Amino acid sequence: MAHSDLSPPQIRIMFTTERPTFDLPRKEVLPSPTTIPLTESDLHSIVLTLPAVSDIIRQTGSDVNFDTDGQVVQLTIADASRIWLLYKLRDRSRDGPGWSPSRLTSWEYGGPDDTFILGRAVEQSSYWLDPRHPLTDIFTSEQARFVNHPFDALQSSTDSASLLSWIAAWQELFPHPSLPYPGYYTLRKIPHLSEHILDTSRAALKTHGYDYLTSVPSWYHVAKIHEHSAYHYTYQSDRDRMASLTEQVEALPLTKQQRSWLVMAQFWIPKAQEHDIDAVRFLPQEYILHQSFPLSPARNLWMHLKL
Repeated sequence: MAHSDLSPPQIRIMFTTERPTFDLPRKEVLPSPTTIPLTESDLHSIVLTLPAVSDIIRQTGSDVNFDTDGQVVQLTIADASRIWLLYKLRDRSRDGPGWSPSRLTSWEYGGPDDTFILGRAVEQSSYWLDPRHPLTDIFTSEQARFVNHPFDALQSSTDSASLLSWIAAWQELFPHPSLPYPGYYTLRKIPHLSEHILDTSRAALKTHGYDYLTSVPSWYHVAKIHEHSAYHYTYQSDRDRMASLTEQVEALPLTKQQRSWLVMAQFWIPKAQEHDIDAVRFLPQEYILHQSFPLSPARNLWMHLKL
């Protein structure tokens, strides 16, 4: 989903969080030839075969919807308040220079590093959390909005006052004993769904002739989940940057959730400096990492998994 990544990073695989959005120049959306062979039945078999998902649908009265534009197939599940599960697969055969968006694409894939040459591949963009446990069970509405969309809040912080408000909200949440990951919109994951989708999607994709599952993780914690699931960074430069960032972050006595929030805060630092705000007044020196998550609107952070 890309690129939560957000002036900083947006949505990607096994994600459980939404990707932030950016005001990027968009090419004209053109009618696209049918390039992805997956069907509604395939997506149902990948996602809806976990009993926990069916239980939540039944208990919340949620609606299941399928959509496709030829390049993308997409399954969404929504209750009365919001979409709580999105699962999207996008054929990557047209990525790279000359790429044009289709109706359901929500990111940019026309850069020179977006061409995938290892084999036939799809990109998975997704998020899912249990809607029965809203953030407002333990957080205020304002705090919940910040947890869900911290990068959007940062992008809209364009003066000293708003940047100081942003870091104040970050400071308030960072030590919270029940701190969720950034981007979360409820308090709980759906147990075993990530593993289930990874297993079921392998079989479906191989049946349709795909060789690789790929992803652009929008958040530090998602990239680490991908690593644990045997994804590889497509480019050595990204592998090296993530190794350096991981070494620095994981040397600090922080929870996994705090590590992801700390990495996200690195995007605040240069914006603060542009407005003559001294970051050391608001962050301990060891929290100023002098490096950032290698994802931006200008370049995707690609990871791939051989099926």
